[in-house]
Amino acid sequence: MRASLWAAVLAGLVLAAPAWGQRAVTFGGSEPARIVDRPVNTSNAELPIAQPQRAPQRSSFLTNLLPRLKLPAARPVHGFSQFPTPSNMPGPNYLKQFNIQFPQQPPRK
Repeated sequence: MRASLWAAVLAGLVLAAPAWGQRAVTFGGSEPARIVDRPVNTSNAELPIAQPQRAPQRSSFLTNLLPRLKLPAARPVHGFSQFPTPSNMPGPNYLKQFNIQFPQQPPRK
């Protein structure tokens, strides 16, 4: 009884403690109360908005020595079946060649 009581008290203290992710343990953190959201004026920006650019083709002595490696591409897998196709299936008279007789079902009343 006492052990379960102490375990409950310990669990309560652990759950009540602040999480480590809520503390600044680096060279200093920012206090959430001091963070201020301000709009940024971009009307008189000097630089244009960045656009994608192609990197220049570079060749060096080292890249000429090494072969160009390509990753293997996935090849299509063509499936097949061991079962005969419908055109190769035996006809309805196939079992008559073996003199197989099916039991007769009694007439329904």
